[in-house]
Amino acid sequence: MDRCGKVAGVTGLEPAASGVTGRRSNQLSYTPGMVIADARMGGLDVMDPRGPVKARASSNPLFRQIPGIVAAISRQIGPGCLGICTMLNAFRSITRGMVTAGFALALIATSPVVAQEVDPQATEWERHSQLGTAAFGANDLTTAEPHFRSALEIAEAIFAPDDPRSISSLVNLSQWQKAVGNPLEALALMERALRIQESVLDPRHDDLMGTLALLAALHAQLEQLDEAAAVYTRVLDLRRNRIGDYHPQTLGTIAELAPVLEAIGDSEGAELLYQEAILSWSELLGVHGRVADAIDKYGEFLRRQGREDEAAQADNAAAEVRVLIQVILDGGG
Repeated sequence: MDRCGKVAGVTGLEPAASGVTGRRSNQLSYTPGMVIADARMGGLDVMDPRGPVKARASSNPLFRQIPGIVAAISRQIGPGCLGICTMLNAFRSITRGMVTAGFALALIATSPVVAQEVDPQATEWERHSQLGTAAFGANDLTTAEPHFRSALEIAEAIFAPDDPRSISSLVNLSQWQKAVGNPLEALALMERALRIQESVLDPRHDDLMGTLALLAALHAQLEQLDEAAAVYTRVLDLRRNRIGDYHPQTLGTIAELAPVLEAIGDSEGAELLYQEAILSWSELLGVHGRVADAIDKYGEFLRRQGREDEAAQADNAAAEVRVLIQVILDGGG
């Protein structure tokens, strides 16, 4: 199994290759040497970014599992960024949230296994990735650019091409290029990331599906609609098989594919997807705003097709759903 898969399997989180696209990232920074032993407390004082945290580690039997976890994860995927993130999630899980992230990271960072093997350049890659992601999330594209470029430069210098950090760097810079209006440059980076992922990942891997979805969006932005339809269709098939017809990501792909099919003249295929979205959101959520939104989209499609009477019926149906929502909110249902 690849290292991305191992991380996902241990932590339950998506690996760092997810990039800055709204999916969760497990990239974290940490500072070795944060732990101050306090013999009088029989525990540890830990300087967390939010202030000092006191914890009686020695009094909690759950903490006896820590050395074994450090050793096992280091053997499995290494003690670098991904290993540390995995350990953090493992600690938080076994202690049922009783420790802060800062406390767990402090224990990890001072572990002899980690302290001996963490690469300073890998830490610098992580710093640039985090700062770039934070700036991108705040829509500060000017600040994000040098961090994303530096992260990719470091990744190309010290990581293997199929390392999740290399792929993450490509995806991040691609998303930045798209955001600043350079879709062709974004497309080249995303296609490069995809080629690597396809060579090392299971065809059903979540990261591969995510990259394909981003690639489809770039094709759509460039009005390469046939390519966009083909890639979105591939993503939809993968998500139906991997996570099911009613998963929000599957329904999101339906919403993205339907207008593309309509634009290339496949009105029948588009209509089936618009209808499926209504039925699926209804079965998944019942009376909900997403159902009304799906009906609105279908009504807009019908109107573009010149089917005004049916569009008016869709408008009425969406309005009725919103009335029911308000009744429920008011306590009447």
